Amino acid sequence: MQITKKIFFDDLELVLQNENNNENFDILNSEKDLVNSYIEKYIKKNMFFMVDGKPKEINYLGHEVINSRINSYFEIMNIKKIETIEIKDTSLLNYFDTQENLTYFEIDNQRFTLRLRKNNVSKKIEL
Repeated sequence: MQITKKIFFDDLELVLQNENNNENFDILNSEKDLVNSYIEKYIKKNMFFMVDGKPKEINYLGHEVINSRINSYFEIMNIKKIETIEIKDTSLLNYFDTQENLTYFEIDNQRFTLRLRKNNVSKKIEL
């Protein structure tokens, strides 16, 4: 299963500066390995997946800058059949009151988009 998380780079930069106590961190000009390390650590701390009631680890694949966004890519391995999937995403919610988290994923060539907010941090989908 492939997952894409899109975040405005200035918002993500601010959060990563705070989370890593590094006010000089520049998401667009820092070494790619450092950026990847910060993104992976932060997202894995704030985004969780359950498939058929069992927690699944997300594997970070990398990121790219597209216009004003950072697109981060993840995957969940070794899933043969999915009946239900639940996603919880608390990314950036402690920093921005009106934050909306959009997560895009694909299962068996079917695309899904989830919009999660502070008052609704998780969603379950039955397939």
